[in-house]
Amino acid sequence: MNRARAASLLAVAVSVALASAALADGGKRDRDDADRALEGARSGELLPIAGLMKSVLAAYPGQIVETEIEEDDGTVYYEFYVLRSDGRVIEVKVDARDGRILSAEADD
Repeated sequence: MNRARAASLLAVAVSVALASAALADGGKRDRDDADRALEGARSGELLPIAGLMKSVLAAYPGQIVETEIEEDDGTVYYEFYVLRSDGRVIEVKVDARDGRILSAEADD
């Protein structure tokens, strides 16, 4: 099996697993995150997530398989989980207000 096909199959498997986890809690967290991101973008408090996704993928090519919004000590940030072509998942934290990449590390 070639690497591209293997990566595609892994992406599908990860997506199914994430969807199953979201369904386990009725998708409430996903809806809450989406509502918070949308409201923040509408109010101008947060940058639109679509532009941040482009920046993340430019720096860390792959496929975004999950996104969360978090807050720590007053800093609101997105966590993007990027499935790389080598099968690794990289967690990229991005400041939701200014778009700075705060960190990127393999998600073990």
